[in-house]
Amino acid sequence: MTHHRGLLFHLKTIAFLVIFTWLAIQDTFAQVPDTVYQKPELNTGMPPAVVTPPVIVMPPTAPAKDTVKVKVKEKVKTAKEPTEDNPLGKKYITGGSFGISFGTYTYINAAPILGYRLTDRITVGTGLSYFYINDPYFEGSLLGGKLFAQGMVYKTFFGHAEYELVDFRNNFSVILAGAGYRQMFSERAGLDLMVLFDLNQNGRSFYRNPVIRPVLIFNL
Repeated sequence: MTHHRGLLFHLKTIAFLVIFTWLAIQDTFAQVPDTVYQKPELNTGMPPAVVTPPVIVMPPTAPAKDTVKVKVKEKVKTAKEPTEDNPLGKKYITGGSFGISFGTYTYINAAPILGYRLTDRITVGTGLSYFYINDPYFEGSLLGGKLFAQGMVYKTFFGHAEYELVDFRNNFSVILAGAGYRQMFSERAGLDLMVLFDLNQNGRSFYRNPVIRPVLIFNL
């Protein structure tokens, strides 16, 4: 009997442990947080506010300064640049005048010149003057020199002024001034036709006003 009671005790104990274990497992599942099995809920709240991007305010651009209109002066052409009366742009000119007359008044004149163009409009130069005169009052030769300046006024018209020492020996001089017209025959050769006046005209004057003088010129 004692043996049977011990076996029965063990069976009851095992049964109790099995039941207790099963109940413990069921209780564990029953206590799992609802968040594990919670169905996702629809968002029924207000939609999130739309975030407006920040507005970048740029500083105002300074107004552009008025452009100052500068009147550019016309460049003065140098003698090296081609012009109407100097198509080759040459700086030096040469040439001269020659005159001859026979009769009761014999007159021979030769006056070579050499000029330098400061600009396309202004020329300065020098030259020699040779005269042979034979009339009732004088017979002989005169040798002198001159300094002159020319300025183009309008197209091929120019002004002319010169100081001429007619006779080196007697220191006899004249001042001539007037105007002229230039006619170019080619790029190198032309003719100046001048009308000049002796400004210190008196009883000893060598020239008679007006003085008509043709002068051949050559661009060097």
